[in-house]
Amino acid sequence: MNPPQYYLVRFSGVAAHHFTGTCRGNIVLDVETYPPEQFYGYFNKELIEHAIHGSDIKTGTMQEFIEEINEKGLKAFVLSPSYGMTGWIVACGMDVLEMDAKGK
Repeated sequence: MNPPQYYLVRFSGVAAHHFTGTCRGNIVLDVETYPPEQFYGYFNKELIEHAIHGSDIKTGTMQEFIEEINEKGLKAFVLSPSYGMTGWIVACGMDVLEMDAKGK
């Protein structure tokens, strides 16, 4: 049996994020980069709510969102869990670092 694998996922230049189901022991199975059109199609409701609460990303239309993402060099990331937290992050980049069980 192989030992569990641990990773630190770090996002840079975060412009917006939305998480649900956060709890102790979350297991994130994957983080995918979505094309802006697909991301807006799935998450436009949450994006608009973030705009109301102070996010500076333009979300009125899909075209505005796509232009904003491209102009600012942002990417849309979506978390796929096997347990717990789901959500998304709009950020400039993502780094994944392999860790040992002690977090080093």
